[in-house]
Amino acid sequence: GRGWLRIGGAALADGRVEIDGRHVGHVPTLQEVTVGSRHVVVRSEAGEVLLDREIDVAVEHTQLRPLVVR
Repeated sequence: GRGWLRIGGAALADGRVEIDGRHVGHVPTLQEVTVGSRHVVVRSEAGEVLLDREIDVAVEHTQLRPLVVR
């Protein structure tokens, strides 16, 4: 199945977002991903890691009610 993930927050603003090692955009972003454990990394323009987290996305995480990561 698929689920939705929203990555945002002032501390991560404009950060480069990677999900499972793949660049998917910049903060803030809303992404549709495969359900299950996902590895999310957000880096600053200088390459500093701002967030590095394993998260569990479920089918209950819809586009209107995504899993929010800050």
